[in-house]
Amino acid sequence: MLNDLGAHARPPPSGLLVAVVALASCTLAGTSPLPQPTPESAGTPLAATPVPPTTTPTTPSLAVVLPSPAPPTSTLEPTATSAANRTPLAAPTVTSTVSPTPVVPMLTATPAIGLWKPPLSVEWQWMIDHALDVNNAKDMGLADPSGKVLPNAAPQVYDIDGFYNGQDPNCNVKDSSGKCVQGENDAVAQLHAMGKKVICYIDVGVYENYRPDAYKFPSSVIGSADSGWNGSYWLDVRQISVLGPIMKARMQMCHDKGYDAIEPDEIDGYSNDPGFPMTYQDQLT
Repeated sequence: MLNDLGAHARPPPSGLLVAVVALASCTLAGTSPLPQPTPESAGTPLAATPVPPTTTPTTPSLAVVLPSPAPPTSTLEPTATSAANRTPLAAPTVTSTVSPTPVVPMLTATPAIGLWKPPLSVEWQWMIDHALDVNNAKDMGLADPSGKVLPNAAPQVYDIDGFYNGQDPNCNVKDSSGKCVQGENDAVAQLHAMGKKVICYIDVGVYENYRPDAYKFPSSVIGSADSGWNGSYWLDVRQISVLGPIMKARMQMCHDKGYDAIEPDEIDGYSNDPGFPMTYQDQLT
């Protein structure tokens, strides 16, 4: 997994690829497979201002473009979540990167008008460590961690945590008490008001014990610790009947919060030590 820290816009490392899968609606197959990696040749490099990153990611990710959500049908009281447990075991180096993006056939959609098509060159900000504060220059990618103003143009795309940010009018995810899970802010709407595009970051290949829907994961699907990340464990992605509905609810949450795209992370368990005899083919099933 990449370092969970805010980082200003940077170009992708050489050889890393990005693909965008358009959705006309967030109608997902409940028993379909989880996001899957494909060979790097399947994507198209994403260009940006040439400033080499200091850290190279090892996990492929996906940007799934979503259409505008339906008007809210109800008003829900926000429930704050905490990023306290999402702490790297080693001090990370702040950087920004783009991960290879596989095409995922599990999502079914009909082409729609007005879908966002990301430009090949754009300034962007990746900030998933905590709820985004649109009034904080560091969070917004306008200053580095020391507070020094960055010379780059202001980011136009923000990749932020799907649980910590935004309001879901349709209560797709509930905690163990049955309460609707909401973000700590309405950053999605705030960024849209600034003319920005927003990507919803969610982990789909690991169990995180601090997420509000953690109670839904039975012990049979939870494997070895995800090295380097407290509270994170690899999932047995072969058990689609168990994991499919959980991940579908998360993706629907992203859609209904108004995000423009989804970045599902941690989808390369087979290449790590997940605690299950998973293969590359298993990850594609």
